[in-house]
Amino acid sequence: RAKRSRAATPSAARAPIVGTCEALEKDYLRLTAAPDAATVRPERVLRAALQRLKERWRGGDVDYAWACNQLKAIRQDLTVQNLQNAFTVHAYETHARIALESGDLNEYNQCQTRLGELH
Repeated sequence: RAKRSRAATPSAARAPIVGTCEALEKDYLRLTAAPDAATVRPERVLRAALQRLKERWRGGDVDYAWACNQLKAIRQDLTVQNLQNAFTVHAYETHARIALESGDLNEYNQCQTRLGELH
């Protein structure tokens, strides 16, 4: 069962939501209002989305801009649901590795900071 916490994030003041979106691919959009469960993917969908992204990245059929956008959307869905578990760590480690491979030190550092909080 996923551990939920009340971390110091904008979503922490609200009760955690549980996503209902079934889309494997979803563009990252900066939240400007409270998240809607219908646009947030639950953990089982996020797991499938990350697996598909990793396969496409390894296969070379997507570029870094697309992969980064998808990874940020996965991270956001994890955050708004206050999910902090082994899968969350895996998602951040995956993004950190892909960012480092692509020379994106900004995203890498963001992931490393969050990983430090998760460990």
